[in-house]
Amino acid sequence: HFGLDDARVVAPGDPYRSVLLYRMAKQGNGRMPHLGSRKLDPLGLKLMHDWIAAMPLEKTSRAPARLGQVETQRKLIHSLGLAKRKDQPDTLAKLLDQSSGALMLQQAVLGNSPLGQAIEDDRLEIAAAAAQHKNFRVRELFEPLLPDSQRAKTLGPTPDTAKLLALKGSPVKGGILFRQAGRTLCVNCHRVQGEGKNIGPDLSQIGARLNREQLLESLLVPSATIPDGFTLYTLEMKSGEAHSGFLLERGKDTTQFRLITGEEKTLPTQGVKRFTEVPTSIMPAGLLQNLTPQEAADLIAYLASLR
Repeated sequence: HFGLDDARVVAPGDPYRSVLLYRMAKQGNGRMPHLGSRKLDPLGLKLMHDWIAAMPLEKTSRAPARLGQVETQRKLIHSLGLAKRKDQPDTLAKLLDQSSGALMLQQAVLGNSPLGQAIEDDRLEIAAAAAQHKNFRVRELFEPLLPDSQRAKTLGPTPDTAKLLALKGSPVKGGILFRQAGRTLCVNCHRVQGEGKNIGPDLSQIGARLNREQLLESLLVPSATIPDGFTLYTLEMKSGEAHSGFLLERGKDTTQFRLITGEEKTLPTQGVKRFTEVPTSIMPAGLLQNLTPQEAADLIAYLASLR
């Protein structure tokens, strides 16, 4: 839930605990809409922010603590506007320590809440400082607010593969990136030496099977070559049930099927109405587009080192 405490898709009366607003406000993986837009929509964000804020606040056992947290974060934003330049980093660090505080500040910088008046004169400086934060989730909220000349240059949907392969990557940095589940999504589906999830192929020996060019192609165009055993099927049962996943074995009496969640099922073969092979990979395209060229080179270097 992007680090949001007690997150809800829409948290009535609390925009900064609402996943819907957060996903619209960020860049990178998990952004909404996923396709068709790489820029923030300030007017759309304000509309969503105000709609959620106008809802009656939920009365739960956690409400008093959350109200106290919101008040603390508001005071920090006011303090940020009043603080001397030398004192701003400490105040900013406290505010950005929580995803809800980072989202509240981002909306203030955009002018989507009355808190924006408190930091009117320092908005760009605050956004620039937050965009350098060590936590990538914070950077994804604030980098889109910077002028194009100050933003990190990412690969986008059509990278220059020759230039990318010419870069020397760091396997160590690539390994760190690989394990950042919210950044690259790799460990959400793949395992390396027992770490990760058993949905896609195990990558522990991937560097011995594919060269750097092939690794890059598999990341950019996952459907170009689908590994054996990972062709996706939809399975429709005579009972009306439907499943998506990988066919492990189809016998006379039973069919072994692994769902895309990783769960394995044994199903009666005679109960299967229809198998449909899906021509595309379960791995989505575009996973590198939010990385910088150097980050992508680091990730490839890490994968190439797995032998």
